[in-house]
Amino acid sequence: MAIIKQFDKRSGITYVYESKSYWDKEKKQSRAKRTLIGKIDEKTGEMVPTDGRMRNAKKKEKTVKFNPKNVTNKHFGSTYLLQSIARKVHLIDDLKLIFPQHYQVLLDLAYFLVLAPTNAMRQVENWSHLHHLFSNTQLTSQFISKIFQEVTENKKQSFFRKRINRLDEDEFWCYDTTTISSYSQTLPYIQFGFNKEHDQLPQLNLAYVYSEKTRLPIMYRPLTGSVPDVKTLPWLFGLFDGLERKNIRLVMDRGFYSQENVVQLCQENMTFILGSKLSLKYVQNAINSVVDDLDDYQYYLPSYALYAREIHLKSVFPASKTSYYPVSLHVYYDPQRASEERMALDGKLKQWEELLRKKPEVFDDIKQIRRYFVLTNNGYQLIKEAVENKKRQAGYFVLLSNSSLTSEEVLRLYRNKDVVEKNFENIKDRMNTRRTRVSSEQSLEGKLFVQHIALILIAYIKREMALSGLNKSYTIDDVLYNLDQIYGYWDDSFGFTLGDVLSKHEQIYEGLKIAPPR
Repeated sequence: MAIIKQFDKRSGITYVYESKSYWDKEKKQSRAKRTLIGKIDEKTGEMVPTDGRMRNAKKKEKTVKFNPKNVTNKHFGSTYLLQSIARKVHLIDDLKLIFPQHYQVLLDLAYFLVLAPTNAMRQVENWSHLHHLFSNTQLTSQFISKIFQEVTENKKQSFFRKRINRLDEDEFWCYDTTTISSYSQTLPYIQFGFNKEHDQLPQLNLAYVYSEKTRLPIMYRPLTGSVPDVKTLPWLFGLFDGLERKNIRLVMDRGFYSQENVVQLCQENMTFILGSKLSLKYVQNAINSVVDDLDDYQYYLPSYALYAREIHLKSVFPASKTSYYPVSLHVYYDPQRASEERMALDGKLKQWEELLRKKPEVFDDIKQIRRYFVLTNNGYQLIKEAVENKKRQAGYFVLLSNSSLTSEEVLRLYRNKDVVEKNFENIKDRMNTRRTRVSSEQSLEGKLFVQHIALILIAYIKREMALSGLNKSYTIDDVLYNLDQIYGYWDDSFGFTLGDVLSKHEQIYEGLKIAPPR
């Protein structure tokens, strides 16, 4: 039971209530029942009891003095939202089992990354003085470093397994990588490689696995910055060794394609959807075999406004000296895209031709020009065969799969993996990780783990905003800013009082499928 106060704007009176908490079985959440017991006298600051159940207290002239100096107010609505999401997606349950003493501290650090994305971790202590956190712990730099030391590889993998066990057996996982530049010269992960940010800095590669169905992150791992995408699959296979799932299903883009990777996926009995390259000989042969009638109405997919054919490859990926793995090539043709690509190529050819006329030296500098033009005694000549081949491929793209899914289902799953790329941008833009400045490997592991938790929360918000239509009126920053304006008030005598929750706040909570605070 708690004593709380609430100011009524219309009457100008501050009322005092007795609040009793109880469990609502129907709504499956904690509720509170308030009973009016008095009001604050503006002149004396004392509580004047109401008649009725407090009449005896009035006769005894018992008073409770309200002192505004003892009131603490903090931002409440935004951290309440994140705590509610963490409970709903079982983050609290899973973290509590692995980090029983400090699970809430890890969550509070994640809330900081979500709500103060441009601030470095060293700012969390100042930020915590202004926001209500649920760990009731002072988040000093020394304490945070200690918490990061607890994030060991074994605990991290245990957490990933618990998250995976909550997923459906038949769903696909999306796999992709990104790069994070670093100024560190001591961390072993940080090396020079192909930097997707085009920075002239060494980097860390970060590999991520997402659920295609829930659109939430599942697991991640930092990798050496010099490792290209196509070489990262062995890490993935090793990580899956400890899982109990019988069938793992992956969706990957063509950056992970190699014949060796396809064979190994088949050997590991993993179901996959994988982008492939048009330049491969067997892909060109397959397209040539269907090009004459691919645009027939029976192959048309109205939902995507394109045509699709499935071709069974019988002799491409060897299983032994005399046998091959059954893999299908799904060929897609988009007429509108084909027209746009042909026109774009003609435009480029015109520009290059003019450029060669004015500055012949660019022939040696631009690789693409040498693909379509050849040096002659009279100047430069267009390679017509190269242009015809490129235009013949216009509008086509292909996907490989060893599943029994139709071409339409394969395409739907492949396009859904875009959520991975969009959420990678959330890692960098919202959580200040375009550059990492940590000085030790353990600090890096701890910070990346907290960022993973924060990314789950952000992914949930973005998913529900899209499903409810909130994204038509608000950005994610708008949502968090609006809820951040809901304050909580704490007083030694009266306990907790919730500030104003406006109708727009309730609509945001409801759009995110979270019960508003009461």
